[in-house]
Amino acid sequence: MLNERELAADQRHQEVKPLLLIAHEALLAAIDLLNFVGKLNGDFGSSMKCGVEESFIELGRVWQAPMYEITLNFNQCSVIDQFREPRVLPLFNNLVANETGDDVEAEILDRTYILPRESCFFMLTLIVASIL
Repeated sequence: MLNERELAADQRHQEVKPLLLIAHEALLAAIDLLNFVGKLNGDFGSSMKCGVEESFIELGRVWQAPMYEITLNFNQCSVIDQFREPRVLPLFNNLVANETGDDVEAEILDRTYILPRESCFFMLTLIVASIL
């Protein structure tokens, strides 16, 4: 049985899902845009480092995936009653949560992201097996 917050999250997911599917199909149809974005060297969630693509999908496929970590920096939080130390957590196969009322900076492979307040995510590693 889902609790009240889980029910609300599921309802939001059901409301947004059709819009996300339409947006995804539109993006796939925009081949010129995809080609242009693929050639950019900006900070779009992936970069080249030591010749290895650092997209989260690709990171989840490598054997080192269970060793990647995320650092949550709570130093910007308005928590008065306690001092917040950075927390280092496994990036994959682990629930990463920001249970505070403030956005938190998250560092992954020398890149900084914002983890919204009262949010969480779970990323799995992708095991690709070849059949001979």
